[in-house]
Amino acid sequence: MITKNTNLIIGKVESGKTRGIMFPEMKKLIEEEKNLFIIDNKEEYYPRFKEELEKNGYKVWLINLRNPLKSNTFNLLEYPYFLYKNGNKDAATNLVVSIAENICINKNSESDIFWDNSAANYLTSLILILFEHGTEEEIHFMSLGALTNILDEESSVEKIRDYFKSLDVTSAIYRLGSPTIFSPVDTRGGILSTLKYKINTFFNREEILKALSVSEFKVEKFKEKTAIFFEGKSDLNAIANILLGQLITANKEQDRELAVILDDLNSLPQISEMKELIEYATLNHLKSYFITNCLEELNDMYGKYTFKKIANVIDVNEMHDLKIDNLYKTVEFPNKKDANIKTIDIKKILK
Repeated sequence: MITKNTNLIIGKVESGKTRGIMFPEMKKLIEEEKNLFIIDNKEEYYPRFKEELEKNGYKVWLINLRNPLKSNTFNLLEYPYFLYKNGNKDAATNLVVSIAENICINKNSESDIFWDNSAANYLTSLILILFEHGTEEEIHFMSLGALTNILDEESSVEKIRDYFKSLDVTSAIYRLGSPTIFSPVDTRGGILSTLKYKINTFFNREEILKALSVSEFKVEKFKEKTAIFFEGKSDLNAIANILLGQLITANKEQDRELAVILDDLNSLPQISEMKELIEYATLNHLKSYFITNCLEELNDMYGKYTFKKIANVIDVNEMHDLKIDNLYKTVEFPNKKDANIKTIDIKKILK
């Protein structure tokens, strides 16, 4: 039985980590009425537990980036905007920085980090501009795509520079965006090219862009009994990092305990909040489960001391009497609903 708040489950492929250890643990978490966030890239948890969760009064959501037409929708910008407009600008900015860094910075890449960092800073600035001037229905990545093109036309360059000159130099928008806005033409062009390439990597399909621009569930309402499953693919798994960071932030304001299950963890891009997640789970109302088939890879990604702080380590390779749950069910997948998406009018910024 798993009783600790932080748990590391190690085992070879097909050793029973998921069906022998985590499936019984899932039943226990449901009985305890914990909120759930599960990275389910192997598509095992959702078909196994969807009906059971719904019978127990859970709202069940699936973010399926492999097949966005069979996915619920999640607006990446909605919760940070909610915090921003409700006076919690520091928390909102932290989440926006996380969005920009997850999109723009590949920590395993050998490319020049200057361009990635500059693109992330400029993207953060653009999102905050959107928060300042957009209406609630305009806060999504389609509007952000329009803003990224704001410097393409030479006639707009002076207008956006005038906008930045009107800002307080201590504001986050100015600090993060001005190095790009006032940089030489070649440098500015390099930053913009990097940013557009990074964004296009994530949003190169219209269905994915729509799925991540409209929300069927509200992160700020996560206090209700909720289970969120994330099924991604290698080039989009950073979206899971963004959602996880937002859920942890929201959970700090809620009374209901959250359980985070990160299965096949070594196949995911580096989670920037990993140390915070482990520390927060150790001290607060959060249970975390890290499932991997290669601890060495995790140690290379996060440092060998990060996972030494885990309270409970289970090596499935040393267990010989695991009862494997092979019960699978055919379930209905959500159908993404079409929505009219209003994009911001750039003219109201460039007056």
